[in-house]
Amino acid sequence: MSYLPTPPTRPTFSANTMSSAVPDRAPKPRRRPTWMIFPIAVAVAGFAGGLVGANFQQDAAPVIIEQARPERVITARPAVATDTPDTAVVGAEVIPSIVTVEVGTEANGTFVPTGSGSGVILDTLGNIATNDHVAGGGTAARVVLSDGRIYEAELIGTDPLTDLAVLNISATDLSPISFGSTDDLTIGTPAIAVGSPLGLEGGPSLSVGVVSALGREVQTGPETVLYGMLQTDAPITSGSSGGSLVDPDGALIGITTAVGVSSIGVEGIGFATPVEIVERVTAEIIATGSVSHALLGIVGDTA
Repeated sequence: MSYLPTPPTRPTFSANTMSSAVPDRAPKPRRRPTWMIFPIAVAVAGFAGGLVGANFQQDAAPVIIEQARPERVITARPAVATDTPDTAVVGAEVIPSIVTVEVGTEANGTFVPTGSGSGVILDTLGNIATNDHVAGGGTAARVVLSDGRIYEAELIGTDPLTDLAVLNISATDLSPISFGSTDDLTIGTPAIAVGSPLGLEGGPSLSVGVVSALGREVQTGPETVLYGMLQTDAPITSGSSGGSLVDPDGALIGITTAVGVSSIGVEGIGFATPVEIVERVTAEIIATGSVSHALLGIVGDTA
């Protein structure tokens, strides 16, 4: 089965790239956007207040002029249930479970990083979930924990179909992430992305948004499609690939994987692989080193 490229009039989606230590080409000159943002004009009306008890002095005795006061009507508003997350609490819980994944080459015992992404600690055995396009970015890898500890990482296996991979490190005192569910998610549910954007030093960073859409089909290449993705407006940047998208309780609901891109650049929407897929795929990789998928389709050929 083949997939047509995304039509030029629609935004295309690309796997959220790793933060590259060495640019592979000179930056292209910026083009003017094909659309414009029109400012919203806000008219501020002057306040016209009536005179109440105003005294007008003339030759005759003072005359009091009063305007009738309109009756104030108070409308009772229904109570609105909110689940606004305490982002400081969520950050304190989730950040220890997020790592920076550095990929590169190793020569004469020296590791030379060429790019970086993010990862999520799955268990106390040192298994870490990340993206396939992160783990496959070099011949060697190492993991930097949020507390600054650095470990060599072994690639256990990858699954290009879901863009997931598992690394393993020999470490103690790890903080596995809590697993959530996408079953009760609705559009507008708060979502928090925690990752290591741009490979910056100092540990993971946090950004806040909402779940913008569910069940998205995202084409990341001419023949590469990711299914059932979560869409969010929580900022996801280069190097955040493989990081976490969590709910207001700090439970994992997805692995951040891709961002929406148009002719003018990143459009401010990101996509995460749902936690149910992450659980199934990473468990199979840890158990067997690979993943098998049941596929049903028709393949055409010429006689």
